[in-house]
Amino acid sequence: MSYWELLDELRHEGACAQLRNTDISIKELAFELGYSGSNNFIRAFKRLTGFTPSEYRE
Repeated sequence: MSYWELLDELRHEGACAQLRNTDISIKELAFELGYSGSNNFIRAFKRLTGFTPSEYRE
């Protein structure tokens, strides 16, 4: 596993936990996870799960 794959996995796990257990905004969550912007976070999340963060939260 490469560094970037590990980073993606850790960010994804953190994002899923936050989306399930808090009402933090997508923009704040992206910042907390180290993404340069919410659009980058949304694209990465959708690539890994097939859902946008908002869809996953519902």
